[in-house]
Amino acid sequence: MSLSQELQIGKAGEHLVCCDLITQGISAFLADQGLPYDVVIDDGVVGLRRVSVKTCTKKGSYGKAKEVYRFSLRSAKGASRTIRADSVDYVAFVFLDRRSVEYLPVSEITSPDGFLKQCIDFKEGGGRKYVIGKFSTI
Repeated sequence: MSLSQELQIGKAGEHLVCCDLITQGISAFLADQGLPYDVVIDDGVVGLRRVSVKTCTKKGSYGKAKEVYRFSLRSAKGASRTIRADSVDYVAFVFLDRRSVEYLPVSEITSPDGFLKQCIDFKEGGGRKYVIGKFSTI
């Protein structure tokens, strides 16, 4: 039985997040399937925190947004469900082609209705809000 390419990309992102956090000295492990988060961390100070992992394989252009990494912040197969802000503590954005990770607390990306924004674009520099390298640590 072969796994879908989309599932494999997601798994690669989750493992890269665990690797990144562990090399920073933070205990991290994969969460069970079916939970609203993908990785659980324990830094020994605050306690357990939940991380949702979103993975992008490469830059793309979408209308006026040129050369951006676009991340959908929805969950479930086909990205059909919005994510409640109280179900996770951080979102890890994995740039698979760069082998890098950026972290944002959910408070930075929560809409007024209590759900995470549906989509976020990252760009390399410029005047954008989400710039690669600006949010690199937990």
